[in-house]
Amino acid sequence: MSYSQAIYDKIEEYFQEFGWKYRFVEDKEYFRAGFNIDCKLGETTLMVRPRDTFYTVHATIKVNADSDCRLAVAEYLTRANYGLNWGNFEMDMNDGEIRYKILVDCGDHCECLPSNTVFENSIVLAVQMMKKYGDGLLAVMYGFKTPEQACKDAEAK
Repeated sequence: MSYSQAIYDKIEEYFQEFGWKYRFVEDKEYFRAGFNIDCKLGETTLMVRPRDTFYTVHATIKVNADSDCRLAVAEYLTRANYGLNWGNFEMDMNDGEIRYKILVDCGDHCECLPSNTVFENSIVLAVQMMKKYGDGLLAVMYGFKTPEQACKDAEAK
């Protein structure tokens, strides 16, 4: 086990309290939950990974960027990231996987376990960012919009 039991217990408590369906993937040490989102992506999968002094939230999608559009998608995600206060988009340039990442620090000895509000916000924000930028992401992937225009459109909503 490479994570804090206190952080694990708190995350599980939150999932249960909010009534969200989830499972813990033992071999990869993360909680997994799916959420429907109101955009063309349709859904996002959350992976909440407890660690020794923090936890991360990754919102991923089923569609990877093909190699021929990765530079345009990277530009789009860079434009989307500019000015964000909490979290960021990432793309694996090798396989085109795209995700939104949030890290929540719990202190060196887990003395700062997050409140329900902080936990809920970390989950909701990851989902909302996929919803806000999802349509633009697909428009860039399929060549319907430039990264600049797609980002402007997403941020105008």
